[in-house]
Amino acid sequence: MKKEKKQEYLAIGSLFVVTIVWGWGFIFSNMALEAGLRPASIMFTRFTLAALLMWIAFRKTIRANYRKGQWKSGFLTGGFLFLGFFIQILGLERSTPSNNAFITGAYVVMVPFILWIALKKKPKPVMFFSSFLSLGGVAVLSVNPSGGISMNLGDLLTLVSALFFALQIVSTGVFASSVHHLVLVFTQFTTAALLSLAVFLLGDRDFSGFTGLQGAGSLVFLGTFSTFLCYFLQTYAQRFVSSSKAGIILGLEALFGTIFSVIMGYDQPNPRMVLGGIMMLTSIILPEFFAETGVRDPAA
Repeated sequence: MKKEKKQEYLAIGSLFVVTIVWGWGFIFSNMALEAGLRPASIMFTRFTLAALLMWIAFRKTIRANYRKGQWKSGFLTGGFLFLGFFIQILGLERSTPSNNAFITGAYVVMVPFILWIALKKKPKPVMFFSSFLSLGGVAVLSVNPSGGISMNLGDLLTLVSALFFALQIVSTGVFASSVHHLVLVFTQFTTAALLSLAVFLLGDRDFSGFTGLQGAGSLVFLGTFSTFLCYFLQTYAQRFVSSSKAGIILGLEALFGTIFSVIMGYDQPNPRMVLGGIMMLTSIILPEFFAETGVRDPAA
């Protein structure tokens, strides 16, 4: 097997790890909210902890590989990351969880269109088909047909947050090839932490939720695994995997989040979970099938 292909498979495996951890992240985020932590508190703590861990573990490499002006790439990607989370929370406060989950999943479809419009890089037609299939899987998993879907201010805010998540994925893919991945991740975390701190200080500045075991434990998981580990792996992986493919794989967090919700007793298994999971897995396998077998993209 060629070295490039091994690197790509390792990168894809890393993205799968990210989606699994992010799936657990839904559980720990819910635990943090149950402990009385406010959204700004959660964001500030998770990004600050992640930035500190990056500096403690990789400060020598970060110093050695940082080049003048590279903070700009981290500022841009970190800004997109912060805005995605912050606006998503604002949307959730004004919408329903099912609508919020479904509309956030729209970033899967937005990624190839952003690449096409902004970078003049048109993905293969099979990637467009897989993106919409993945979004359909998110919809099946997240939306209860009996409840219906309505578009209000919260839904519109959530749609905007999906755009920023898509921009974060695309910008990470752009910079990952020219900026050392550790430098990019650290500057990204630092930016998001500082912006979160500003929101926290301008908000309620409530520290009460930090003292309990449930709140503190949830923040440790979110900062260490959901943020530090996952965005480190994402940035590494996007050196070898296209932004379109990365977006589709990362969309699996909805599937794993649903599975872990069942395991923890928050939800009951149902046929929608099976159908949605099959759709999302198919959306990932399909591009790989055409690439590995040499089969011509039928939409090309």
